[in-house]
Amino acid sequence: MKTSNILKRLGGRCVRAGRAAALAGFAAASLSMAGCAILGANAEYAVYAPQPRFTPPVEKGAVDWQLQVQQPHSGETITAPNLLVMPTPAVYEVFPAARWRDPPPLLVGTLLLQAFEQSGRIVGVDRAASGVNTDYVLSSDLRNFQIEIVGGVPIAKVTLHARLLGFADNRIVAARTFEATAPAASQDAASASIAIEAALATLLPQVRDWTFDASGKAWQARSSTRTDTRQ
Repeated sequence: MKTSNILKRLGGRCVRAGRAAALAGFAAASLSMAGCAILGANAEYAVYAPQPRFTPPVEKGAVDWQLQVQQPHSGETITAPNLLVMPTPAVYEVFPAARWRDPPPLLVGTLLLQAFEQSGRIVGVDRAASGVNTDYVLSSDLRNFQIEIVGGVPIAKVTLHARLLGFADNRIVAARTFEATAPAASQDAASASIAIEAALATLLPQVRDWTFDASGKAWQARSSTRTDTRQ
């Protein structure tokens, strides 16, 4: 029986049809480490909500500028709240009976905002839709948010391309791609969630610290230009 048929029978779905793959370990999602949510009359799902702990910022001291954090953009596959697994390159499948609390772009955007809020360095930070006055906007693309099977080993992979824009002129101040991986202890949905959480705990502080550095340099350059103009 093909993997896609197995997933369909268990309530999952194959995002893209591909070669048959043996995913016996991935076929059953563990409910022992997450609460269940009833979605419909006959369906139960484990709902996973990563809560990574963020390392302190590399630099200290409060900043004067303000920041809006946009929800990351992503392709259609990552937009859905499914826990994705890539058994072979270019083939996505999902864990049956398992969901993220929010779609990954919303999940990552919320956690990234929390990374700034918990840094102790910035007061003026909020979501882009808040309407708060700002100096810079952090835009991003979420390009990977899945488990990949590498040599038979499940590895969590999260990739985020970040762009820092000046709010006044909408010009890109800096851009960088961030990627983090973490091994999963086992081939089940609960282990996949823990591994994704570990990857986020590495990646999001890197994005936060890079934003502080790039925004600080741009802010200093702008302040110097204003000073020269007044003289």
